[in-house]
Amino acid sequence: MKILVIYNPVAGITKSNELETIEAFLTNNNLTFDLEKTTIENGPSVILSKQNKDYKAIVACGGDGTVSETINGMHKYKYDCPLLIVPTGTSNEIAQNLGLKDESIDIVLNRLLQNEISTLDYGLINENNTFTYALTFGNFTEVTYKTPQQMKNWLGYRAYLLYGFLTFRKVKSYRLKIKTNNINISGNYVFGAISNSKSIGNIVHYDENEISLCDGKFEVLLISKPTTVKELRLIITGLIQNKYTNEMFTIFTTNKIKIQSKNNINWNTDGEFGGAYKNLTVSNLRKKIKLLV
Repeated sequence: MKILVIYNPVAGITKSNELETIEAFLTNNNLTFDLEKTTIENGPSVILSKQNKDYKAIVACGGDGTVSETINGMHKYKYDCPLLIVPTGTSNEIAQNLGLKDESIDIVLNRLLQNEISTLDYGLINENNTFTYALTFGNFTEVTYKTPQQMKNWLGYRAYLLYGFLTFRKVKSYRLKIKTNNINISGNYVFGAISNSKSIGNIVHYDENEISLCDGKFEVLLISKPTTVKELRLIITGLIQNKYTNEMFTIFTTNKIKIQSKNNINWNTDGEFGGAYKNLTVSNLRKKIKLLV
């Protein structure tokens, strides 16, 4: 049986011998394969729509966007073979979650020979598209990485507070109704994340020992709109210390969540624009993707 290789030639800073390394490994190990290079018009999901499903495995070479769209295509077109992720992109959070980010291409590809299979949860949005590690809205957390370095050098922690104070009144908030199997809440929020990940960008970092990627549950984090300097300080402190336990944070786990808003909200799916929704239902598909690990 063949292996399907989906390769993004513009992901990250492509090394000149990257593709040659992949092809040489497969050839030297007598693995037959089809190679498909992605383009703007011919992304992983489009590629998968044109293929037969008789593959031993699918190899996704690229960053989070390539991997996310590959999993979306595998879900949409009902591929049941395992997936191998080769992290060659700029952002490789999915691979980092799986412990693949710092491994060489040959070591990652060697998993095709070992054929050891694990599973991974992913999310289903409104019974349509999927996401692999994070679905987010809002940009308030930019204060943690947009605070000018010179200001941080001068003021240290106070720089975050000052920059946050100067900008937080301009940050958009969203009035939401949120419902799960055992939670029914509403409020004004400046940021929210539904995730199956140990971290989200350079913003949110969970305790790795408390996160499972195949337990059928999302971690949900909501940040309430600050209206005072004290509340702003609580948010910034929580973000910097990676402690989300004070009154400005709402955090819980769930396998399904419904979110309602009067206006469209722009959502970010695995680091890319994921569409605008007033009503969102997100379900966790437990252990639905097979991974070569």
